[in-house]
Amino acid sequence: MASTLRLGEDTGKGDSGLIYFPELARLDLSRTLLVVASGCATASGQLVGREGAASLVDAFLLAGAASVVGSLWSIDDRDTAPFFSAFYNAYRVHSSPATALRAAQLGSLQTTPPGDKSRTWSAFMLVGSLENLRDRPLMKGAS
Repeated sequence: MASTLRLGEDTGKGDSGLIYFPELARLDLSRTLLVVASGCATASGQLVGREGAASLVDAFLLAGAASVVGSLWSIDDRDTAPFFSAFYNAYRVHSSPATALRAAQLGSLQTTPPGDKSRTWSAFMLVGSLENLRDRPLMKGAS
């Protein structure tokens, strides 16, 4: 519940720029197909009773996003940038987060030096489904 997303802070107004889990969970993301939370460890969190680990990914899902890509641990920005460039290129072609993530992971495996194969490609996971969007209009006024 203490997980946060940092946006731009406004020190003049005393605004830290932090948005906490409960605030994210209250957003209306019911028309959002995909959230990419590529920051450090956005898909990992502390155990909450018997429910499992609560993470920023869960907050976006509770807010209604159909699917969320998050990271299981911290990855250096230099490694993340080419990974997500490949992800977005594949997403543009396939319009499927799962296919795009798989393509980026396979590309990362092929271009990463032999001793470092498991670091970047395996840090990111997709949670959720686009199956529940069949009845959701994708654009305002669409049916």
